[in-house]
Amino acid sequence: MKSSFYKADNISIFLDMKLADMISVAESAFACGVASGVYGKKTESGTCTPNPAYAYIGRRIAGGLPATLPTEGDFMDPYTGPLLVTYPL
Repeated sequence: MKSSFYKADNISIFLDMKLADMISVAESAFACGVASGVYGKKTESGTCTPNPAYAYIGRRIAGGLPATLPTEGDFMDPYTGPLLVTYPL
């Protein structure tokens, strides 16, 4: 884009474009989450496994691995901490 685009008279257009981009990313991540559940498979034990392709695409859209890793608080939590230590990432 030209440098004149960022001047004060065009700032609302610039902000509108940024907001539209943020909304489309959020909607895409949500749609991938829904699709992974809809196309998931029911296992013999009765649990549902989400479709891995849609789940991974949604994770990448949402921010990749850093956005989906457990936080430090999860490791310190008395309930989830032992589970995370048992199954290291």
